[in-house]
Amino acid sequence: MDRLDGTCAGRLVVVLVRPARAGNIGAVARVCDNFGVRDLRVVAPEADPRGDEARTIAYHSQAVLDRVRVFENVDEAVADAEIVVGATVRRSAGSVFASGRRVMELVGAGRTVAVLFGPESTGLTGADRRACDRFLRVPTSAACPSLNLSHAVAVTLGALPASRMKSGGPDRADLAPARARRKLLDRMKGVFLEIGYLNRQNPNAVFDEVRLLFGRAELTTREVSLLLGLIRQIEWASGRAGGAVNPRPAEIRRRRDVRPMHKIASRSAGLQRGSDG
Repeated sequence: MDRLDGTCAGRLVVVLVRPARAGNIGAVARVCDNFGVRDLRVVAPEADPRGDEARTIAYHSQAVLDRVRVFENVDEAVADAEIVVGATVRRSAGSVFASGRRVMELVGAGRTVAVLFGPESTGLTGADRRACDRFLRVPTSAACPSLNLSHAVAVTLGALPASRMKSGGPDRADLAPARARRKLLDRMKGVFLEIGYLNRQNPNAVFDEVRLLFGRAELTTREVSLLLGLIRQIEWASGRAGGAVNPRPAEIRRRRDVRPMHKIASRSAGLQRGSDG
Protein backbone atom coordinates (compact mmCIF):
# COMPACT_ATOMS: atom_id res chain seq x y z
CA MET A 1 0.00 0.00 0.00
CA ASP A 2 1.31 3.42 -0.94
CA ARG A 3 1.37 5.95 1.87
CA LEU A 4 1.46 9.69 1.54
CA ASP A 5 4.85 10.93 2.68
CA GLY A 6 4.95 12.77 6.00
CA THR A 7 5.13 16.23 4.48
CA CYS A 8 2.17 15.71 2.17
CA ALA A 9 0.07 13.85 4.73
CA GLY A 10 0.58 16.68 7.19
CA ARG A 11 -1.10 19.10 4.78
CA LEU A 12 -4.12 16.92 4.07
CA VAL A 13 -7.18 17.29 6.29
CA VAL A 14 -10.04 14.78 6.29
CA VAL A 15 -13.37 16.29 7.35
CA LEU A 16 -16.40 14.10 8.13
CA VAL A 17 -19.64 16.07 7.92
CA ARG A 18 -22.39 14.95 10.33
CA PRO A 19 -21.36 11.28 10.53
CA ALA A 20 -24.13 9.16 12.06
CA ARG A 21 -22.26 6.07 13.26
CA ALA A 22 -19.39 5.87 15.72
CA GLY A 23 -18.12 2.73 14.00
CA ASN A 24 -17.68 4.61 10.74
CA ILE A 25 -15.72 7.35 12.50
CA GLY A 26 -13.43 4.72 14.01
CA ALA A 27 -12.99 3.03 10.63
CA VAL A 28 -12.10 6.36 9.00
CA ALA A 29 -9.55 7.01 11.76
CA ARG A 30 -7.91 3.71 10.88
CA VAL A 31 -7.90 4.58 7.17
CA CYS A 32 -6.30 7.95 7.93
CA ASP A 33 -3.61 6.17 9.94
CA ASN A 34 -3.07 3.69 7.08
CA PHE A 35 -2.28 6.55 4.71
CA GLY A 36 -0.40 8.74 7.19
CA VAL A 37 -3.07 11.47 7.47
CA ARG A 38 -2.97 12.84 11.00
CA ASP A 39 -5.62 15.57 10.88
CA LEU A 40 -9.17 14.20 11.16
CA ARG A 41 -11.99 16.65 11.83
CA VAL A 42 -15.66 15.96 12.50
CA VAL A 43 -18.58 18.35 11.97
CA ALA A 44 -21.69 18.02 14.17
CA PRO A 45 -21.37 14.25 14.70
CA GLU A 46 -24.45 12.26 15.68
CA ALA A 47 -22.24 9.75 17.49
CA ASP A 48 -19.33 10.10 19.91
CA PRO A 49 -16.08 10.20 17.89
CA ARG A 50 -14.06 9.25 20.98
CA GLY A 51 -16.47 6.69 22.46
CA ASP A 52 -15.92 2.97 22.99
CA GLU A 53 -17.43 1.90 19.66
CA ALA A 54 -15.26 4.26 17.64
CA ARG A 55 -12.15 3.27 19.58
CA THR A 56 -12.85 -0.44 19.16
CA ILE A 57 -13.18 -0.13 15.38
CA ALA A 58 -10.12 2.15 15.16
CA TYR A 59 -8.09 -0.66 16.76
CA HIS A 60 -4.40 0.36 16.68
CA SER A 61 -5.28 3.81 15.32
CA GLN A 62 -6.86 5.22 18.48
CA ALA A 63 -4.25 8.02 18.54
CA VAL A 64 -6.03 9.54 15.53
CA LEU A 65 -9.25 9.68 17.58
CA ASP A 66 -7.36 11.26 20.47
CA ARG A 67 -6.41 14.11 18.13
CA VAL A 68 -9.79 14.46 16.38
CA ARG A 69 -11.31 17.94 16.48
CA VAL A 70 -15.06 18.52 16.56
CA PHE A 71 -16.69 21.59 14.96
CA GLU A 72 -20.23 22.94 14.90
CA ASN A 73 -20.29 23.69 11.17
CA VAL A 74 -18.36 23.16 7.96
CA ASP A 75 -17.11 26.75 7.66
CA GLU A 76 -15.36 26.52 11.04
CA ALA A 77 -13.88 23.13 10.20
CA VAL A 78 -12.22 24.34 6.98
CA ALA A 79 -11.43 27.94 8.00
CA ASP A 80 -7.64 27.41 7.85
CA ALA A 81 -7.64 25.37 4.62
CA GLU A 82 -6.33 26.98 1.44
CA ILE A 83 -8.27 24.62 -0.82
CA VAL A 84 -11.49 22.78 0.09
CA VAL A 85 -12.37 19.70 -1.95
CA GLY A 86 -15.69 17.86 -1.69
CA ALA A 87 -15.64 14.10 -2.29
CA THR A 88 -18.70 12.98 -4.24
CA VAL A 89 -20.03 10.20 -6.45
CA ARG A 90 -22.27 12.66 -8.29
CA ARG A 91 -21.45 14.51 -11.48
CA SER A 92 -23.45 17.68 -10.91
CA ALA A 93 -23.87 20.25 -13.66
CA GLY A 94 -21.77 23.35 -13.06
CA SER A 95 -19.48 21.73 -10.50
CA VAL A 96 -15.72 22.14 -10.90
CA PHE A 97 -13.91 18.83 -10.59
CA ALA A 98 -10.26 18.37 -9.65
CA SER A 99 -8.10 15.39 -10.50
CA GLY A 100 -6.22 13.49 -7.82
CA ARG A 101 -3.06 14.70 -9.53
CA ARG A 102 -4.11 18.33 -9.08
CA VAL A 103 -4.84 17.77 -5.40
CA MET A 104 -1.37 16.29 -4.93
CA GLU A 105 0.21 19.19 -6.85
CA LEU A 106 -1.38 21.58 -4.37
CA VAL A 107 -0.34 19.53 -1.36
CA GLY A 108 3.17 19.11 -2.76
CA ALA A 109 3.38 22.89 -3.21
CA GLY A 110 2.76 23.38 0.50
CA ARG A 111 -1.00 24.01 0.44
CA THR A 112 -3.34 22.87 3.19
CA VAL A 113 -6.09 20.90 1.46
CA ALA A 114 -9.27 19.81 3.28
CA VAL A 115 -11.28 16.94 1.78
CA LEU A 116 -14.94 16.82 2.84
CA PHE A 117 -17.01 13.63 3.09
CA GLY A 118 -20.76 13.90 3.65
CA PRO A 119 -23.14 11.93 5.88
CA GLU A 120 -23.57 8.22 5.20
CA SER A 121 -27.19 8.55 4.08
CA THR A 122 -27.15 11.68 1.92
CA GLY A 123 -23.63 12.77 1.07
CA LEU A 124 -22.81 16.48 0.99
CA THR A 125 -25.82 18.80 0.91
CA GLY A 126 -26.08 21.94 -1.21
CA ALA A 127 -25.01 24.06 1.77
CA ASP A 128 -22.00 21.79 2.38
CA ARG A 129 -21.02 21.98 -1.27
CA ARG A 130 -20.96 25.78 -1.14
CA ALA A 131 -17.95 25.53 1.19
CA CYS A 132 -16.03 23.61 -1.51
CA ASP A 133 -13.74 25.16 -4.11
CA ARG A 134 -13.94 22.08 -6.29
CA PHE A 135 -14.88 18.40 -6.16
CA LEU A 136 -13.13 15.06 -6.38
CA ARG A 137 -15.35 12.44 -7.97
CA VAL A 138 -15.22 8.83 -6.82
CA PRO A 139 -16.40 6.80 -9.85
CA THR A 140 -18.80 3.98 -8.92
CA SER A 141 -21.34 1.76 -10.66
CA ALA A 142 -24.61 3.43 -11.58
CA ALA A 143 -26.39 0.34 -10.25
CA CYS A 144 -24.88 0.80 -6.78
CA PRO A 145 -23.30 4.27 -6.56
CA SER A 146 -23.04 4.86 -2.80
CA LEU A 147 -20.00 3.82 -0.78
CA ASN A 148 -19.59 3.12 2.90
CA LEU A 149 -18.04 6.23 4.49
CA SER A 150 -14.73 4.60 5.40
CA HIS A 151 -14.53 2.97 1.96
CA ALA A 152 -15.01 6.35 0.29
CA VAL A 153 -12.18 7.81 2.38
CA ALA A 154 -9.94 4.83 1.62
CA VAL A 155 -10.58 5.00 -2.14
CA THR A 156 -9.92 8.75 -2.18
CA LEU A 157 -6.74 8.69 -0.08
CA GLY A 158 -5.49 5.59 -1.89
CA ALA A 159 -5.79 7.31 -5.26
CA LEU A 160 -3.79 10.37 -4.23
CA PRO A 161 -0.26 8.88 -3.93
CA ALA A 162 -0.69 7.19 -7.31
CA SER A 163 -1.55 10.58 -8.81
CA ARG A 164 1.42 12.41 -7.35
CA MET A 165 3.80 14.09 -9.79
CA LYS A 166 7.52 14.25 -9.11
CA SER A 167 7.50 18.00 -9.57
CA GLY A 168 6.77 20.21 -6.61
CA GLY A 169 3.65 21.58 -8.24
CA PRO A 170 2.76 25.13 -9.21
CA ASP A 171 4.46 28.13 -7.68
CA ARG A 172 1.42 29.89 -6.24
CA ALA A 173 2.55 31.72 -3.12
CA ASP A 174 0.37 32.61 -0.16
CA LEU A 175 -3.01 31.19 -1.12
CA ALA A 176 -5.78 32.81 0.91
CA PRO A 177 -7.32 30.57 3.60
CA ALA A 178 -10.98 29.61 3.40
CA ARG A 179 -11.99 32.10 6.10
CA ALA A 180 -10.64 35.02 4.03
CA ARG A 181 -12.33 33.82 0.86
CA ARG A 182 -15.58 33.32 2.76
CA LYS A 183 -15.42 36.91 4.02
CA LEU A 184 -14.90 38.16 0.46
CA LEU A 185 -17.74 36.08 -0.96
CA ASP A 186 -20.18 37.02 1.80
CA ARG A 187 -19.48 40.71 1.27
CA MET A 188 -19.64 40.35 -2.50
CA LYS A 189 -22.98 38.55 -2.26
CA GLY A 190 -24.38 41.37 -0.12
CA VAL A 191 -23.30 43.99 -2.67
CA PHE A 192 -24.65 41.98 -5.60
CA LEU A 193 -28.00 41.72 -3.83
CA GLU A 194 -28.00 45.44 -3.07
CA ILE A 195 -27.33 46.53 -6.64
CA GLY A 196 -29.87 44.08 -8.07
CA TYR A 197 -27.45 41.69 -9.76
CA LEU A 198 -28.84 38.71 -7.81
CA ASN A 199 -32.45 37.61 -7.49
CA ARG A 200 -33.38 38.00 -3.82
CA GLN A 201 -35.75 35.03 -4.05
CA ASN A 202 -32.99 32.67 -5.19
CA PRO A 203 -29.58 34.39 -5.06
CA ASN A 204 -27.60 31.14 -5.08
CA ALA A 205 -28.86 30.21 -8.55
CA VAL A 206 -26.22 32.60 -9.92
CA PHE A 207 -23.92 33.13 -6.96
CA ASP A 208 -23.02 29.44 -6.64
CA GLU A 209 -21.37 29.78 -10.06
CA VAL A 210 -19.50 32.87 -8.86
CA ARG A 211 -18.37 30.92 -5.81
CA LEU A 212 -17.02 28.08 -7.94
CA LEU A 213 -15.28 30.54 -10.25
CA PHE A 214 -13.37 32.02 -7.32
CA GLY A 215 -12.55 28.57 -5.98
CA ARG A 216 -11.06 27.60 -9.33
CA ALA A 217 -8.99 30.81 -9.36
CA GLU A 218 -7.00 29.81 -6.22
CA LEU A 219 -6.80 33.40 -4.97
CA THR A 220 -3.83 34.63 -2.98
CA THR A 221 -4.17 36.74 0.16
CA ARG A 222 -3.12 39.80 -1.84
CA GLU A 223 -5.75 39.14 -4.51
CA VAL A 224 -8.48 38.76 -1.87
CA SER A 225 -7.38 42.09 -0.39
CA LEU A 226 -7.57 43.78 -3.80
CA LEU A 227 -11.04 42.39 -4.44
CA LEU A 228 -12.25 43.52 -1.02
CA GLY A 229 -11.02 47.00 -1.96
CA LEU A 230 -13.05 46.78 -5.16
CA ILE A 231 -16.15 45.74 -3.19
CA ARG A 232 -15.66 48.67 -0.81
CA GLN A 233 -15.54 51.00 -3.80
CA ILE A 234 -18.76 49.52 -5.19
CA GLU A 235 -20.35 49.96 -1.76
CA TRP A 236 -19.37 53.62 -1.79
CA ALA A 237 -20.53 54.15 -5.35
CA SER A 238 -23.90 52.54 -4.64
CA GLY A 239 -24.39 54.57 -1.46
CA ARG A 240 -24.04 51.61 0.92
CA ALA A 241 -20.97 52.79 2.83
CA GLY A 242 -22.00 54.47 6.06
CA GLY A 243 -25.58 54.78 4.90
CA ALA A 244 -24.86 57.89 2.79
CA VAL A 245 -25.72 58.21 -0.88
CA ASN A 246 -22.69 59.17 -3.00
CA PRO A 247 -20.84 60.94 -0.17
CA ARG A 248 -18.63 63.88 -1.03
CA PRO A 249 -14.84 63.27 -1.27
CA ALA A 250 -14.24 65.05 2.05
CA GLU A 251 -16.66 62.65 3.74
CA ILE A 252 -14.92 59.66 2.19
CA ARG A 253 -11.52 60.79 3.47
CA ARG A 254 -12.87 60.99 7.00
CA ARG A 255 -13.73 57.30 6.89
CA ARG A 256 -10.69 55.21 7.62
CA ASP A 257 -12.09 52.01 6.13
CA VAL A 258 -13.52 53.45 2.90
CA ARG A 259 -11.10 55.21 0.58
CA PRO A 260 -11.24 56.02 -3.13
CA MET A 261 -9.80 53.16 -5.15
CA HIS A 262 -7.14 55.28 -6.85
CA LYS A 263 -5.75 56.22 -3.41
CA ILE A 264 -5.52 52.55 -2.44
CA ALA A 265 -3.82 51.66 -5.72
CA SER A 266 -1.37 54.57 -5.37
CA ARG A 267 -0.42 53.58 -1.84
CA SER A 268 0.00 49.92 -2.88
CA ALA A 269 2.31 50.95 -5.73
CA GLY A 270 4.39 53.05 -3.34
CA LEU A 271 4.75 50.15 -0.93
CA GLN A 272 5.77 47.87 -3.79
CA ARG A 273 8.46 50.33 -4.94
CA GLY A 274 9.73 50.59 -1.39
CA SER A 275 10.03 46.82 -1.04
CA ASP A 276 11.78 46.57 -4.42
CA GLY A 277 14.38 49.10 -3.25
